[in-house]
Amino acid sequence: MAASVPTIGCLLADRVRLLRELTRGDHPAWTSTHDPDDEGIVLDAEGWSTCRKENTTLDQISTSLPIVDMETDHLWFRDHFAGNDSWINFVGRDRNLGAIVVALSKSQDDELLRAVVFTKEGRKFYELPGMGAKLKGKLTKKLISDVDATLDTSKLKACEDEALKKSLLRNEEKSLVRKYKFGLLYVREGQTIEEEMFANDGNVIDHSPEYQRFCDWLGELVPLQGWAKYRAGLDVTSGGTGTTSIYSEWRGFEVMWHVATMLPHFEADYQCLQRKRHIGNDICAVIFSENESFSPACIFSQFLHCYIVVNPVPKDITGGRVCYRVSQICKNDVGGYMPKIPRQRYFEESDAFRDWLYARLINGERTAVLNAAGFTMTRVRTSQLYLQD
Repeated sequence: MAASVPTIGCLLADRVRLLRELTRGDHPAWTSTHDPDDEGIVLDAEGWSTCRKENTTLDQISTSLPIVDMETDHLWFRDHFAGNDSWINFVGRDRNLGAIVVALSKSQDDELLRAVVFTKEGRKFYELPGMGAKLKGKLTKKLISDVDATLDTSKLKACEDEALKKSLLRNEEKSLVRKYKFGLLYVREGQTIEEEMFANDGNVIDHSPEYQRFCDWLGELVPLQGWAKYRAGLDVTSGGTGTTSIYSEWRGFEVMWHVATMLPHFEADYQCLQRKRHIGNDICAVIFSENESFSPACIFSQFLHCYIVVNPVPKDITGGRVCYRVSQICKNDVGGYMPKIPRQRYFEESDAFRDWLYARLINGERTAVLNAAGFTMTRVRTSQLYLQD
């Protein structure tokens, strides 16, 4: 007889036993998008999908944590165009794409032709064999067609304005994203609505030692007054957003946390707007939950697209080790991304787990920005406004 899936009301010891049976040998759970370990922990909600777990371990994954590549990561104008005498820009309109800019330059040895095609959809970079091409005259439009055959070159005109070159360099630098803000929301046992969750007090005496330990492990507790590094919209002059927050520098990225229990809260503010205006405008958030289950439908936000739900595991089950159960749920249009979520019962508190968590959050935001409809429209609109100017 097939083992039954653990239910919400199942005792933790029974859940462990049933999960062992479910994941022993060949079982439909290995190919299911809804992992048995998430049953009753992350609840289904319209427009959201529980992220698939893979048959691997954190130790196997942590050796390589690639970051999702974005076109804004590459400073081509700075690295390959600035100071290059062959740099020439063409501006015009395409029937389908509207305003466009095409930048061309040759490598110093004439071996490579480099191009940047800037449209409302963003920037695309190309490298082609140089073949001694000259970036002057009528043949240049033929070169642009070789770079991207889909472009309408009939209305492109050469533009040697130095102001345009400086503008492209500034726009490129401005688009480089190395700073991230994530939300951290504490959910106590029995809490099911956002007003309860956002109202949890920040005093240590009012939350569990497990949550406090997680905060200490997550990053560095920093004073906001006079804070000179990335502040993620927090007040660093007058204490309007509290006195401390959690900050980390990870692999060249700066991360500032919007920690609900560290943001100010007033009893008269029943909706906790002071806290929600920060976390509700993040794209990814960690839910530290001591509750039996969490549903993304309980939080109303147009921006939040990814939740990583972390549940502390009693030490009498883990042999005294500090461990967590981890699940993730994202809006449907985010799509899958790396690093994988390993199908393992517990994640032990470790540097490897923290590295995985930061990689998963950063890639979650990047994937949402690239794929989710709301962010895609914003990105296109931003590019359109720049190109029209």
